[in-house]
Amino acid sequence: MSEVRIGLIGCGGMGTELGRNVGKVGPPASVVAACDILEDRRCALATELGATPIASADELLAREDVDAVIVAVPNYLHSPIAVAAAKAGKHVYSEKPMALFVEDCTAMIDACKAAGVKLMVGHVLRYIGAFRLAADHVRKGDIGEPGAIAITRIGTLNYGGAAAEWRNKDETSGGYIFEVHVHELDYMRSVMGEPEEVYSSAAKFVPRSAGDFEDIQSVTAWFEKGRIAQLLAGNSSPSGMYNAYIQGSEGEIVFNGWSGITLRRFDEEAREISAPENAPNPVAEELGDFVTSIVTDCEPAVPGEEGRRSVAYARAAVMSGRERRPVRVSELLP
Repeated sequence: MSEVRIGLIGCGGMGTELGRNVGKVGPPASVVAACDILEDRRCALATELGATPIASADELLAREDVDAVIVAVPNYLHSPIAVAAAKAGKHVYSEKPMALFVEDCTAMIDACKAAGVKLMVGHVLRYIGAFRLAADHVRKGDIGEPGAIAITRIGTLNYGGAAAEWRNKDETSGGYIFEVHVHELDYMRSVMGEPEEVYSSAAKFVPRSAGDFEDIQSVTAWFEKGRIAQLLAGNSSPSGMYNAYIQGSEGEIVFNGWSGITLRRFDEEAREISAPENAPNPVAEELGDFVTSIVTDCEPAVPGEEGRRSVAYARAAVMSGRERRPVRVSELLP
């Protein structure tokens, strides 16, 4: 295969970003078809990318000139479209969250395995400057055995326009934990291993915050090997905050925004470490990994099983916050 021909399903904000970054890193790839229910969006992006605008996913999946699809539709539609794509023989890249329920993730995994096609989930935080640097240094043992991670991400995100129709509803977006913070939960897994039990406190108390779901949430998780994690999340802050910290047996990592970290071992001077200035766009890089998995017939960088475990973690956090009880993640997985 000299070039992977991709059909883009969903031309909203994230779909546009994904479409623009196809083919910038890795083996040759191009968007040959762009699908969206809104005519102006699909036509505008198709013109920009030199692709064919298509009104329905079924029509796109029937095309023989499409080898793979990017699924960038509202969260609750990821699973049915991915399953249909697999049955049509298309490789699948699903934007995060993989789905809203573990059972839907399993349906995606099973369909792709049965069809012999690749399935990758777009957890881009693993590719972003400071986050990648920190994970690399943890894996190299530079702070010893990782013991704890804490991330705070709170903002004032209120969706408007077409996005508000699904992002502000729990049943279609999964709430703020799924629409936004599955990023952080997945990243915690990539660094700390697998969560065993989750306890979450959640509330909605800011009248102006969007959505019919919680606007502030504190998630504590106990991981394998006795590790712990803490996430403070929500969309109720007037100023916003995003920071992260990793504690190890031999030192610590403090995040300096998106592009750098401070690493300090006990009895040593702190080191400021920055991501390379010429690093590729994280979205382009993850798409390059997806295309590479197709061309070389290898495991995707973030396969469906990884996406499913992050969905289980997120679902445990939501359940715990609403039911006011600890939830074991293993009970949600097949």
